[in-house]
This record gives sequence, structure tokens and C-alpha cells, in this order.
Amino acid sequence: NIQKISGWPLRLLSVACLSLAAKLEEPLVPSLVDLQVEEGGKFIFEPRTIKRMELLVLTVMDWRLRSVSPFCYIAFFSRKIDPSGSCSGILTSGAKEIILSTIKESSRLIEYRPSCVAAAAVLYAATDLPSLSFLTAQHAVSWSDGLHKEHIMSCYQVMNEMGSKSNS
Repeated sequence: NIQKISGWPLRLLSVACLSLAAKLEEPLVPSLVDLQVEEGGKFIFEPRTIKRMELLVLTVMDWRLRSVSPFCYIAFFSRKIDPSGSCSGILTSGAKEIILSTIKESSRLIEYRPSCVAAAAVLYAATDLPSLSFLTAQHAVSWSDGLHKEHIMSCYQVMNEMGSKSNS
């Protein structure tokens, strides 16, 4: 329980998490000593101690450090239906707007997997493009493993309801 941790264990955990985050995001990772600079230098850990804590964090998180959101899938799905890329910018921005506006209006999207939300959003955005308005949930099922027509249609319906409410 992290709320009960204080002092050097919390500091070690913080440095290990910061180190892992830097390794994921930064092209040049700062040294472990640089990550520990603190006023007064109260706790300075050896690199091997930090690495052991990193391993513990990775183990507890089952090595899953990135969160997956619908936004991770949008560009991929847009390219699936528009390989030329001529409409993918419109699809991508439209799908992002749909997801963000639906989330603001309702928490019902939480019920769906991120890939399903992305597929429904891309389909919803495609309805504004005459050349792609023929797409259905059945088409979307082929875009990725784990997509189900019923879930996509249900999520699409939530977006449609929220879209019609915001347009009123």
C-alpha cells in the first residue's frame, strides 16, 4: 500500500518510476545519479538498487507500462479503410473529436475496449465522407483481432446518441 510508504522507500520507488518513464520517453536517458538530485541530497541510491526496484515495479505491473487508449488505434484503422491516405487526416481528426466529445457527455464509453471505441469513432467519422459512408461494423471487424460487430454497433450507437444531443 503506497499510502503507508514514506521516507527512503518512497524515494527509491519514485526514482525507479522516473527512470522507467525516462527510458520509455526520452531519446537520451539521464544518469541514475541525475534523476536523484534533491535538495540536501538526503537519499542517494546506488544504480543497482534502483535497477532492482525498477524490476520490482515491472514485475508488479506485469511489464505493462503503456496504457492503451482508443487514440492508439485511430491512425491504424484510418489507414485500413483509406490506404492511399487521402482521407486519413480527416478520419483521424474526426474520430478524435467524436471520442473526446462523447467522453465529455457520457461515461458510457468506458464499457468498451479501446479498439472498439476507435473502430466506432472511425466509422462515425467516415459517415461524413461520401466515398467512405458505405462502411459498416462488419467491415471494421476485419481491422483487428478482438473486434466484434455487436460491440462496435453498440458503441457507435452511443456516439450517435451523444452526437445528436450535442447537435440539438
